[in-house]
Amino acid sequence: MTEKQYVRVVTCYTGEVNKFGYAFVPGNPAGIVLMDKRSKALLEDLSIYQPGSDDDRLRLLLDNGLIHEIGFVDVKPKLCKEHVRSISTWLHITNNCNLDCPYCYIKKSSDRMTIATAKAYMDKLEETFLKHSLRSVAIRISGGEPTLEREVVEYVVQELYSRFQSRATEILPVIITNGTLINESWLDFINKHKVGIGFSLDGLGQWHDRTRFFKNGGGSFQTVFRNLEICLRSKIRFNILTTITEDNIDGVEELNRYLVNNDLNFRYGVYRDTTGDYQGYQSFIDKLKIVLGRCYDYYAQAITEGRAQFRHRLVDIHLDRNPHIRSCGIGHSVVTVNHRGEVYLCQSRMNLKPIGNIWEKRTLLEMAHSQNTLPQLANHGVLDYNTCKSCQWALTCGGGCPVVNADTYGTPLTASPYCDLFRTMIPRLIHLKALTLVRALTKV
Repeated sequence: MTEKQYVRVVTCYTGEVNKFGYAFVPGNPAGIVLMDKRSKALLEDLSIYQPGSDDDRLRLLLDNGLIHEIGFVDVKPKLCKEHVRSISTWLHITNNCNLDCPYCYIKKSSDRMTIATAKAYMDKLEETFLKHSLRSVAIRISGGEPTLEREVVEYVVQELYSRFQSRATEILPVIITNGTLINESWLDFINKHKVGIGFSLDGLGQWHDRTRFFKNGGGSFQTVFRNLEICLRSKIRFNILTTITEDNIDGVEELNRYLVNNDLNFRYGVYRDTTGDYQGYQSFIDKLKIVLGRCYDYYAQAITEGRAQFRHRLVDIHLDRNPHIRSCGIGHSVVTVNHRGEVYLCQSRMNLKPIGNIWEKRTLLEMAHSQNTLPQLANHGVLDYNTCKSCQWALTCGGGCPVVNADTYGTPLTASPYCDLFRTMIPRLIHLKALTLVRALTKV
């Protein structure tokens, strides 16, 4: 091994946890790699290599894609529609909702999906799956409030298993709910059919009620929290979805302690009312960095003490083993279908012209690949963005939400307005995940 010369991968990030070192290269199939401190020192300064004693360490770094030979030309990942092997649908089954959240983009009405439309959607999904030789399929059932339409939910989930169980390597049905109507009957169905739950909770007490209230103005927290406790007692795993806004940001630390203490899966989204004012992003981000810093300090302590594992995601940040050429799969492997069977680029853009419908000849993926809602997205990923292509974290955040980017800057092909938040918090999140890996390795 001494005959060859190696160099550290440019985007490689390193850190230490207790007696271990760790490294992470965005988009690397090795994920976060644990190592002894000598290996970390070698990674950071290959000139200290000692033949014989460091050979296994050098092999560790090479096999995990943390170093490569000098002169090695890395092939940058690109979007390729021919290589799509999964499809995810945001299935909007109703405009109706019993809450009146101020940041919701859905224009409320009693409109809902019929069983006939649901069947046509499943037919189109099956056609898409077979024509494109797909392997996995996911449906996120949403609204409005989807639990208001139990007949449609049950039909879609049962059809999903009936049509794809023998064909797909992975089936993922998820209900995105405000949690106000979840009861024992719903939990029986969810448990029986292995349905995931995205459970909205924007804070505890008044902090939730500030942004998530019933149509009569009454807060929904007590109802949601009661149903959340029912889920906890039922031992059903679910994912808490929190939207951090300028209205509830001061309650996030309290909520974070609750989520961590109960070792829950949770995702923080962020939203700022940008109507006519994009300059205020930075002041919001500056406050977010302080609040999230304290949240992650508490999380790190809980993981170290064995009270929690890393089960968290922040906005568009991915710490998995895949390169994220975009923050999500819109225009590539993800579509939205509404209650009328119209197909859209994104659920947040159902106010615009649809990109197709479920009764036409094209498949759902063909509609996604020919969309013109954001035509600039076609065949472009984060490594094409002048603002992102040289960033260490490009394949971790994918440049952020392209819809938010387009709203803010007039183009989706640029760094997120939350870029400063991402750059600050990604190292914190890597450290938290490394803590969990070390804890699992060293616990008795």
